[in-house]
Amino acid sequence: MISRLFRFRKNRSPAAAPATVTRSKLDAGMLRHAGGDEAGLHPQIAPGTVFESSEQLPSKWFVLSGKNAVTGRLGATENLLHTVAVVAYPIPASGTKRFGTLRLSVAGWAESPENMRHGLAINRELADLATARQVVLDPAQPFEASRNLVAAINGVDANEHTGEAVSAHEAKVLSRAQELRQAQAGNRFNGMINELLTQAVKFGTADIHIYVRYDKDKKTQRNRSLIQFRIDGDIETVDDLPPAMKDPAELRGMIGYMYNEQCSNRSETSFNPGNFLEATLNDRIVGARGETIRGRFTTFDLGDAPAPNGDRPFKLVLRIIYVDRIEIPTLEVLGFFPDVIEAVHRFNSNHKRLLCISGSVNMGKSTTLRSVYALVPGTEAKYAAEDPIENTHPDTAQMNVSGAEAIDRAMARLKRGDLNSILAGEVRSRDTLDFAVNIVLSGHPVYTTTHSDSALGQIAYFLSSKMGMQADLLAHSAVLGLLMHQVLVRKLCKCALRGGRAKEALGLQRLRHIERTYRVDVDHFHAHNPDGCDACRAQGLPSRVGYMGRRILAEYFEPDTEDRILIGKRDFLGLERRWRESHGAFDDMTNTRGNTALEVGLKAALQGGVDLRSVERYCGRFEDAVVVNSPSFVPDVKFPMGSGVVANLTESQRA
Repeated sequence: MISRLFRFRKNRSPAAAPATVTRSKLDAGMLRHAGGDEAGLHPQIAPGTVFESSEQLPSKWFVLSGKNAVTGRLGATENLLHTVAVVAYPIPASGTKRFGTLRLSVAGWAESPENMRHGLAINRELADLATARQVVLDPAQPFEASRNLVAAINGVDANEHTGEAVSAHEAKVLSRAQELRQAQAGNRFNGMINELLTQAVKFGTADIHIYVRYDKDKKTQRNRSLIQFRIDGDIETVDDLPPAMKDPAELRGMIGYMYNEQCSNRSETSFNPGNFLEATLNDRIVGARGETIRGRFTTFDLGDAPAPNGDRPFKLVLRIIYVDRIEIPTLEVLGFFPDVIEAVHRFNSNHKRLLCISGSVNMGKSTTLRSVYALVPGTEAKYAAEDPIENTHPDTAQMNVSGAEAIDRAMARLKRGDLNSILAGEVRSRDTLDFAVNIVLSGHPVYTTTHSDSALGQIAYFLSSKMGMQADLLAHSAVLGLLMHQVLVRKLCKCALRGGRAKEALGLQRLRHIERTYRVDVDHFHAHNPDGCDACRAQGLPSRVGYMGRRILAEYFEPDTEDRILIGKRDFLGLERRWRESHGAFDDMTNTRGNTALEVGLKAALQGGVDLRSVERYCGRFEDAVVVNSPSFVPDVKFPMGSGVVANLTESQRA
């Protein structure tokens, strides 16, 4: 049946060794099928034939869709369940159809729903081609999209297009997809959700903020409802959305439909914006590349005027989780300095303690935690306990631990699971802290995150009345291993200002203070270019002009015996002073021990990667910082009182 649909030659068994073909051989193999119909030409390619890359495709062939279709090995197959690419080929005929389509599969892929989901997603090549051909695609319907695109290329009606072979299985999928699309067409809220999420994915949004208000602005007389995206750490108001998304009644209906019909783990059975609601937005495919996302749904009350019918204003925050983005960046790619990476490796080589990464919201803690935990060998029994589960971790068994009862059950299950190490999501309560410490004291390392304003701030947080940990327990040598704190700052584009233009942009007063206090060469600094270049302007947002991505500024603390004594005494000032005195020269790019995030940002700026103003935005002003100089780094001048410098000098130096 499949062979007849594809007009393949049956001169090879599918089980035979795949044949690698050349472009010249394939060009010569473009023959008419037995019927002699000029408009129905098909390539004669035997099942099992393998293209090592898309470059081996015959001339004038091109890939329409398929994950990894451009770089992966493509193979003709009789089993269309393995299909992960659609390739268009020219038909040398005088008819109206100029292209037919052929489905190929990536050799070696297993037949599974996961691979099917990735394989049927529309990728960037299809989206770009559709844009060039001015064809409107439905990202949720990849089968229909590829058929419609080829139909548009051929200049025929999509319903009459027969240039693409369709198996019985695919016909059922197409039928179900068409029925679903027809059912959704009558629901305007579903279309609004698709539009909203597609826009969010386009810009790599971390969180969507929706304000549903019923009053008007006094000056413009416009409704005060609005939608904002958090992009690269900044909040951006989105105006390029349909008018319905500015209407509070429509927004309320869309959010209610999302909560009632498309969310699970709901805190209440039905939508009521007057209450604090939490839920999980179920997986859905959105965007031109068919990315799968899920969301964390949370509502908040707003103290604005209610609607005439009594509806209360509220705010929705939807955290976007990119399910398909399984690639884990290395610590080097994230921007960590070499000595921080070495500290992580030291912890992993002798990991029987707690590793905790702190930072504020949207500072990349979960991403760093994934990268750190990925360094734990897959030969160990790795577990993850999160509330809720947001990311996938390689070679790791995952559990959802929502509430004290779930934590108790997880504790029992883990000790029966022969674990080596565990990733414990986030320490946000006494229950989760007790869980982490219990695992550590049983001889297993715990990797986790928390919210604090510095690496040492985590110690004060653990000892606070909210968390209730005892100082002597926290000071125990079996508990603390490595504390890290990080902030995310924007990286400058290659078009950054340099030399005199950079100095002028950064400001003379700031540079004089930094040069006098930190003894560094200010000529190395770069500054943000507000005009940008073609590369950064192509990112599509005015706020991204002059920038290209973000990098991490991290401080770290590895307690030794003296540090643990100070922790046991709750001597926070002495502990901080001892840690700060361990730093070296500020222009030493190999050592950030004892440096605050602000000082790490100074070193990153000396490398030319970030703007000092971006560092100050998240880490505080350089003029307000207190600098502690180590004995190995003594300035050659004495600073007057009140200069912000505490000099740690010997008796002879004071004389």
